[in-house]
Amino acid sequence: MNKIRLLLILGGSSSERTVSLKTGNQVYKAIDKNKYSVDLVDGATESQLKKIPGNKPYPPYDKFILNCREKPELVFIALHGKHGEDGEVQSFLDKQKIRYTFSGAKTSKDSMDKEITKFIYNKYGLPTAPDVIINKDDFLDYKMIIKKLGLPLVCKPANEGSSYGVSIVKNINQLGTAITKAFKYDKKIIVEKYIDGREITVAILGNNHPEALPPIEIIPKNRDFFDFKAKYEIGASEEICPAKIPKEITLRSQKIAIKAHKVLGCRGLSRSDFIFDRDLKIYILETNTIPGMTPTSLLPKAAAAAGYSFEDLIQKILDLAMEKY
Repeated sequence: MNKIRLLLILGGSSSERTVSLKTGNQVYKAIDKNKYSVDLVDGATESQLKKIPGNKPYPPYDKFILNCREKPELVFIALHGKHGEDGEVQSFLDKQKIRYTFSGAKTSKDSMDKEITKFIYNKYGLPTAPDVIINKDDFLDYKMIIKKLGLPLVCKPANEGSSYGVSIVKNINQLGTAITKAFKYDKKIIVEKYIDGREITVAILGNNHPEALPPIEIIPKNRDFFDFKAKYEIGASEEICPAKIPKEITLRSQKIAIKAHKVLGCRGLSRSDFIFDRDLKIYILETNTIPGMTPTSLLPKAAAAAGYSFEDLIQKILDLAMEKY
């Protein structure tokens, strides 16, 4: 039996490069080498890779694909953040007419931009927290922001992942510092009303007929929210799967996550994050089109609770990528 030529793209040039390398290596171990002939390439372009310090063991994906004798039949994208999760790599692969895992270029770009994502959520009636969008050169009226949204607030870059640049603002004196921090990561930021509640995440698996995996409740230890350390340090958060939450929240969050998956145009896999308050009012925060798959990531836990081994999950993702669309 001829093996399928598979290209695994990992690393990249974003602030989430280290996480992407971990995801990619985890995925590589799980791929069935009896079915696939696998090449590993870096998610940074040739020009981007030159600017990245340190060890760079894999060739840049653009040069590899343009120069290879036989193009891969399928690409597994194990990237997070800008230049990988925002449609850039997907657009390149579309031009080369190569199939790839997860969502297409437009969906990836829209889902990476929290302003566009929230516009789509609101258009289709999905519940979101009130917010203010701030661009780099906007005049800032801190009192107006607080008057509109109240306190506390959440301040975050519009195009960033892994909670980089995110701050909780408890008083007006903290707002300026939080905005400055967020602008280090993007030219556009979002200031949202802080929702005091419990955080859960719901993964969706599928294309035209997606299924919701069991929700996970996330309880950061000794931190105000689920920040980078809480996400990636072993033992920094308690993650309960299936979440011990009211049944109506389980069903509602799964229904909203499936709808978000559909209205955003996601394929293969997505993971939406939520907060629900003491009155059981639920808010969708964001949708991730390429969830992490490191040893501490949430998606493998949800998949395991649904009966998928990690190897089964990776094979399912590859199978979904090969479906006609």
